[in-house]
Amino acid sequence: MKKQIKYMLELNFSDRMNNGRDISFDILVPIQFNTEKEAIENQVFFFAKIEYLDKDVVINIYEKDKNLEKNYKIIKTIQWKDFYSYKCSITRKESIGKVCIDPMIDEEPCSERFDTILKGLTEEKSFSLQCLAYWVEPAFESIEIRQW
Repeated sequence: MKKQIKYMLELNFSDRMNNGRDISFDILVPIQFNTEKEAIENQVFFFAKIEYLDKDVVINIYEKDKNLEKNYKIIKTIQWKDFYSYKCSITRKESIGKVCIDPMIDEEPCSERFDTILKGLTEEKSFSLQCLAYWVEPAFESIEIRQW
């Protein structure tokens, strides 16, 4: 049986914390698209919020309804302990205030708990993360991942 190649979006979310450090998350959207073009065209329908779910702070990935701009649903909830579901990096303390940031030199991996990160971003219970970039990853078709 020949495996079919599908395409998945990886989104980069980044924002400035109250202490002047930038924090970013790379997250793979759990949907497979038939073509690379289809994945690129649909990247605008996804966004993320770091917010409370009961007593825990999580990152929720949302999908917007194509027809109703205000209608959206959670397609993935990431808890801090799900370290395999995201990559997080933060600006090094020595690099705060630099005009030009080189990610290879000026950023370091971050394993701060989500509640600490949320407090560093806002005093509110929820914060919409800014999507700065996306890229498309080829992947083998999977029965366990939603097909577009």
